[in-house]
Amino acid sequence: MTLFNLPPTNLAARNNWESFLTILPMYTPLKGDLLASAALDLSIGPKPLISRLSEQNTLGVHTLSQQEALMTTADKLWHSWKSDPTVRVALAQYAEVCLHQSGDLLNDMALHYKVRGFGLLKYYFCAVQMGVFDDKSELWERHCILARYRIWGEHLNFSYFKMEFKYNLAGTRLQ
Repeated sequence: MTLFNLPPTNLAARNNWESFLTILPMYTPLKGDLLASAALDLSIGPKPLISRLSEQNTLGVHTLSQQEALMTTADKLWHSWKSDPTVRVALAQYAEVCLHQSGDLLNDMALHYKVRGFGLLKYYFCAVQMGVFDDKSELWERHCILARYRIWGEHLNFSYFKMEFKYNLAGTRLQ
């Protein structure tokens, strides 16, 4: 992995920079509804994936009925994309990382642009694999961690330099 073309003799600086890149996303102000919207790829803009926000202008996923409506949307999204082999492979790899905590690196940024609501689809795919009666709180936490790392890699890629990145539960890796 090369970062900013640091000379090979400066390995301590490179290791410090890699540590910085790994921990910084956990300290960004992405939380609450903003984090949920980012983790599920829900657009709150002019054409949102879910159409209704509550009176307080917050994301409508706080009640059980709102969550069920979101999962219904996710199920429809799954049925429209399940025949795409690229999506199926990416979802299977995401489930390995998110559910089973494998060290595989994810490279699914293009699908986040191709499939509207791909974050919701990834969460739904993992939740269905877990089963109805399993506690989804750990799944949600890992999904949010992965979303933070993905968004951080995307930010670095678009803001500072054009480099490919991959991510997993351990952090973002620039290539």
